[in-house]
Amino acid sequence: MINGRFPVGKLPADFMQEVLGRFGPLSRRVLTGPEMGEDAAAVLTSLPCLVAAMDPVTAATDRLGWYVVHVNANDVATRGAEPLWFLFTLLMSPAHATRDNILRVFSQVEEACKEIGAQLIGGHTEVTPGIDRPIAIGTMLGEITTFRLTSTHGARPGDAVVLAGPAGVEGTAILARDHAAMLRARGIGEATVVAAAELLNRPGISILQAARIATRGFRPHAMHDPTEGGIATALHELAKAANVGLKIYGDQVPILPETRDISAALGVDPWGMLSSGALLLAMPEEDVEGYVRACMDANIAAARIGQCTAAEDGVQREDEDGGFAPFSGFARDEIVRVTAPAETECEGA
Repeated sequence: MINGRFPVGKLPADFMQEVLGRFGPLSRRVLTGPEMGEDAAAVLTSLPCLVAAMDPVTAATDRLGWYVVHVNANDVATRGAEPLWFLFTLLMSPAHATRDNILRVFSQVEEACKEIGAQLIGGHTEVTPGIDRPIAIGTMLGEITTFRLTSTHGARPGDAVVLAGPAGVEGTAILARDHAAMLRARGIGEATVVAAAELLNRPGISILQAARIATRGFRPHAMHDPTEGGIATALHELAKAANVGLKIYGDQVPILPETRDISAALGVDPWGMLSSGALLLAMPEEDVEGYVRACMDANIAAARIGQCTAAEDGVQREDEDGGFAPFSGFARDEIVRVTAPAETECEGA
């Protein structure tokens, strides 16, 4: 080590063995897991459909390892699958490559995997020149029987559109954690900054419980995870994928007070903010009441926010007069807009 930091390149084998040793014991289905010298993981699968998702994370650096597990588990959950196995790549900048920092990130990965019932099975860690912050890249694998597989393109005209979880929670938490000084300068009080930062944990950015409720007790035709560009962009993505139109009732979308206050102070639209933690669903009308009630019983805010129509209707939102007018998604996330050029997107869609 040089001045308490690891040099550029692979980390020492004995140190990585110490880090990875904390992730056992593995299930019997993991034949080859996260061990030094192993080039790939090997897993025995039992169900006919393997679901895979991959996303990077470059923001929320104080919870980097925890964050990257959950955003990848969310994508697997939208298929109706259970996240089971996690592959993790950690690129540490030379300035951050200390023993304590690396152990902290892996402790967060361990914590998040335990929360959702997944296991780390492999990946790669190195000190990388040319970057100014740690970068985490995750791949989550899960299983599902094919008859229960859900996709974004499954929405049908006549389906209800439901949102489980508040809009903009992820973006609000990142602003409070990574840009607290900017919020204070715009007049946001300290109590609101602290409460907004805590949104990363409660209600949190995981949609796993909302997806489990949907797939285990109801019949969702489509599920989608709003990330960059927020709820508005996710609605457009769902409509395009399924070739349907949408009529959306804007006043039904759950938005927390912290999100409203911070959005107003910064001049951003909460509909266009990073929204991990919200699950967008299209389901039969007869399932809506039961699903919303089940979510509320689990302390998940949920509401019917619209309906699927014919594709030629496009994506419309109710206006103040009770009519419907076309509305757009966002070319880039509202969080990026107010923090650029210093920051880039948090994670992929």
